[in-house]
Amino acid sequence: MSSEAAVARRYARALYELIAEGGEQLQAPLLQLAEAAKVDEVAALLERTSVPASAKVKVLTAIVKELPAELGRLLDLLAARGKLSLLPEIGAQTTALLQADADAIDVELITAVKVPAAVRNKIAAALESVVGKKLKVTAHQNKTIIGGFIVNIGDRRIDHSIRTRLNGMRAALAG
Repeated sequence: MSSEAAVARRYARALYELIAEGGEQLQAPLLQLAEAAKVDEVAALLERTSVPASAKVKVLTAIVKELPAELGRLLDLLAARGKLSLLPEIGAQTTALLQADADAIDVELITAVKVPAAVRNKIAAALESVVGKKLKVTAHQNKTIIGGFIVNIGDRRIDHSIRTRLNGMRAALAG
């Protein structure tokens, strides 16, 4: 990965996190800015060092009718650092991150005690190898399961809780 792509990836990761946290309104304007920056005339303007950064930002903000404040701050930051030409790459990488996230399967992990992130990641890795897809794990705590864990993957449930094992033993002894 080139250094420019690595720099773009950092901005893309930050934008992805903003969008994932409820900033969906940023996605369309970001793509508009990225597409605009690909146009030959605009790309040439962004590369030109004789044009002041503020003028470059004005051109880009005029293209997008309602520019969210977060993207305005991004443009100012990129302009100050001379990186406005990275907009197409930032847009492409943000889209790729969002697409990869959309392809992930939601998984619910229920445990009796709080699970450290390292253990949660190991469980997720083991489940990913079984399922064959990327998983997005959400952990919950439920003391009534006594111990072990329950995993809900889509419509499948993997129950390795002590409560379920005790209920099974109770049914076997009673029956």
